Amino acid sequence: MNRLIIYMSRHGTTAKVAAELKEKLGSEKTILVDLKEDQIPSLDKFHTVIIGGSVHAGTIQQELITFCIKNRRKLLEKRLGLFMCFMNNDLRELEFEDSFPIDLRKHAVAKGLFGGEFLLEKMNPAEKDAVKKVKGLDESVYRLDKNAIHKFIEDITSDATGINYSQ
Repeated sequence: MNRLIIYMSRHGTTAKVAAELKEKLGSEKTILVDLKEDQIPSLDKFHTVIIGGSVHAGTIQQELITFCIKNRRKLLEKRLGLFMCFMNNDLRELEFEDSFPIDLRKHAVAKGLFGGEFLLEKMNPAEKDAVKKVKGLDESVYRLDKNAIHKFIEDITSDATGINYSQ
């Protein structure tokens, strides 16, 4: 089965997660597309589509939201996985709801809330100052949830009928 992973990453955490998903799902059958940098191939070529972004100011990147809305009909015909990287555990469910349209959330067979990272060394001075002021951080923080990533892979590669989509 051919898979497409579409993502956007501001400081590299979501790119790291997308690459890990590609590796664990099978690199030879999975295409990785950075929505900011790459041209998106026709969705018709793929059985499974995975979409993910990083949360900034309460939602994922607007380009990903626009992509989901523009391609809603085709996405509802696919085996769909949605994920996000975030740092505010208390708001993660609300941020997920605000990031993806309700019909796509209901249709998705895999939903991933993967945690995130504050990579101070990759932030511009204004971002770094804001994180230091609001979060009180003086060094980078790494809080990716490997168990959530593993569960997402299980969910996207199998279903209740016993069909295995890992091949």
